Amino acid sequence: MVWQDIRATGAAAPTWVFSDAARAAGAQGLLYSSRSRPELSHLVMFDLSGDAVQALGPTRPWQPPG
Repeated sequence: MVWQDIRATGAAAPTWVFSDAARAAGAQGLLYSSRSRPELSHLVMFDLSGDAVQALGPTRPWQPPG
């Protein structure tokens, strides 16, 4: 992966610009599909303190839009 070589030099990964923008907009996390395995999704939570994560019902498989 290209980002691993970049991180090894101490530089920020190029994709961090997306998480920085999401945090600046007040998002508590991101849900995005994997580039290497499009059938998988990644959930990144920025802060798990407080009520950021709540179970609102039974779990269900997530289907990406489109």
